[in-house]
Amino acid sequence: MPNIKRTKAEERAHTELILLLSENDLWMRAFRLKDAFIPAAWAEMDQIAPTEPPRVEVTLDLDADMVKWFRGLGSGWEGRLNSVLRSYMLAVVSREIESRRDRDWRGEPI
Repeated sequence: MPNIKRTKAEERAHTELILLLSENDLWMRAFRLKDAFIPAAWAEMDQIAPTEPPRVEVTLDLDADMVKWFRGLGSGWEGRLNSVLRSYMLAVVSREIESRRDRDWRGEPI
């Protein structure tokens, strides 16, 4: 890559880009390692996770790219997003995933 002279703002943006790419690379490697633990049923989430009452309407700030991706899945995207969040909640409640509440103030398992 050629040696480019950048302004301070360009250099900050470049540094942020490199950090973001590094984080994404680490995340992708971890995702591939965890791929075996993702339930096979998630591939059929749109068929097996219909929207069921009762629901509570909330206002929620989400990352634009994530919302765009879920909306791109078509009708019922809110129900699929709800199912993903519910799966995470159940994994934490059932202690399949460790949460902050699973350790005491010293960091020891409860």
